[in-house]
Amino acid sequence: MLKDLVKVNCPICLSLKCIDVFLECTVGNFFECKSCDFIFFHSDVGTTSSLGNSIDYKDLYWAEELEASKNRAFGVSIARAAEVFILARKPIKNFLDIGTGPGFFLDAILKYLPDSDATFLGVEMFPPEIQFQTTHPGFRTGWLDQFDDESIDGGICIEVLEHLSSSEVKDLFSLLFIKATNGATFMFNTGLTEYVKNEDMAYLDPTVRGHISIWSVNALRKLVGHEGWTFSPIPNRSWAFLAEKCPESQVDLSTRVWSPVPENVKALCGSSNSQLLYLLGRDSLRAI
Repeated sequence: MLKDLVKVNCPICLSLKCIDVFLECTVGNFFECKSCDFIFFHSDVGTTSSLGNSIDYKDLYWAEELEASKNRAFGVSIARAAEVFILARKPIKNFLDIGTGPGFFLDAILKYLPDSDATFLGVEMFPPEIQFQTTHPGFRTGWLDQFDDESIDGGICIEVLEHLSSSEVKDLFSLLFIKATNGATFMFNTGLTEYVKNEDMAYLDPTVRGHISIWSVNALRKLVGHEGWTFSPIPNRSWAFLAEKCPESQVDLSTRVWSPVPENVKALCGSSNSQLLYLLGRDSLRAI
């Protein structure tokens, strides 16, 4: 019963007054902070779930997600990566897939863009068994702290943030801030609060897929905006946002589509001058 539910504070603004129960679950409940526009899972025993302690990401999770991960890598991940190259306001030399899973994104890039000037990297904290991992030289197991300081110019993070607690997301952006160059651009693909409320309540799934946090641009600005991150919503997308480290200026996203940095267009075309990925990124952005 709602009246028996434990009272919790928002993990971002620490408010108790703005918290409502959003969804009751058998293993806990999702709460909504209306001030932060943030939805988070809290168990009945008073412990917020976090990556790695509520889901077996080594075995059971990948048994269910391996095929879906490959489909994302050769589909939405490639498209999101192309979009970042087009939207970025500086040349991208090193591009990182954060939470790359088995590293299928690196395989997809190698297939469709084998001769790019850019270097592509991927990192995964909870990879599947080694026989399911890519052999691409840019693949790393572990987390962001293994990369050289100030070496990443752009990247993607596909279907990861919903698995992380607020403290883990704060740590991610704090560490990424150290590793990224000024002006670095990242696209995060995750179901936002607007998406959950209006399109897919089933996205709230703490036990099977490990989805425990539903973010908004407002929540992220409150959590880590003071560290130098600029967060931008993407028009007509309830499932993605842009994050930039210390951008020199703010340029409207729709304007960027038609004025990409020349070096990034070249990187998307490779030495063979194939326009496949450039056209994919440009045309998928035309709706914003």
